[in-house]
Formats: sequence, C-alpha cells, structure tokens
Amino acid sequence: MKKSLVAFSGLVLFSMQLVAAEPLPLRPGLWEHSFTMKSESGRVEAAMTEMQRQLAGLPPAQRKMMEDMLAGQGLSMRPGGGTVQVCLTKEDIDRGALPQEEGCTHEVLEQTRERMRLRFVCEGATGEGEVVFHGPDAYIGVTTLRADIDGETETMVVNQTGKRIGDDCAK
Repeated sequence: MKKSLVAFSGLVLFSMQLVAAEPLPLRPGLWEHSFTMKSESGRVEAAMTEMQRQLAGLPPAQRKMMEDMLAGQGLSMRPGGGTVQVCLTKEDIDRGALPQEEGCTHEVLEQTRERMRLRFVCEGATGEGEVVFHGPDAYIGVTTLRADIDGETETMVVNQTGKRIGDDCAK
C-alpha cells in the first residue's frame, strides 16, 4: 500500500503506545508522551518541517485555530517530533492495554516489571520496540519502523519518553 509522508507521520505518534500482556507497572493519571524520530532518508523529517512551516505561515487567527485543535487532542508538534497527552486510567493499567492505533496488531515478545519488548503490524508499516520503565511515573522507549511511503520502503527510529504529569486527566 502506498502511504504518504503525512499519514506516516501520524502513524509514528501511535507506534509506541503500550500494549501489555499483564498489568503495566505505571500509575494512573495524565501522561505526556514525547517523541523524536529519525528516518533513513530524512524525508519524513522534511515533511514534518514543511507542515510546521505551513502552520507558521498561516494568518494568526487560522494558526491559533489549528494549534488549539491540536492542543484539544493533547498534541503539540516541534521540529523532529512532538508530544501527546493521554489519560491512563486504573482500568487501562489493570487490563494491560492502552489505546492503540486502529488497524494495528501488537505482540508482546517479553514483559517484566522493568521492560517490555513488542512487535507490531499496522496497515502499511511494521516494527519492533522496547520500553524500559523507570518506576511508576516514567518510561523510555525506542521503536524501529518500516513502512512503504510513496512506493519506497522507509526505515525510521522513534525515541519516546513518557512521564506522568498529574492526577487530573482534564486537559
């Protein structure tokens, strides 16, 4: 399947969302997930830079509307990456499964209280990742993705950090 750079950038946001086989060693609350990405060709980063340039070039009222729309979804973008805020409930933790990208399947390869390795397949992309838990309020992770973008296979490395930023999930 042919996938555009913009659509692939959206997939990256969800590539490291945790899907565990057992309860996660994390506390419920509002979490901020930050990521940076580096593609083999640099095309994905260039596409994100162009999206940011276009956003910056909008008239102030339109730019604010777009930034507010992204913020309403808990998302902010920065060069080479971004952040997303997600509410993690006790039920999510107990279930061991957090929200994941539609159309993706995940396989937990290994899980302990300190780390988790997983493999995933999404429409047009595959990958493997590892998450290391730093207590109940933080984690770091790295994922390698392979996707068909504009008819070419692109490999990308996504580094992600997560930190609990509070009890209140109201954004």
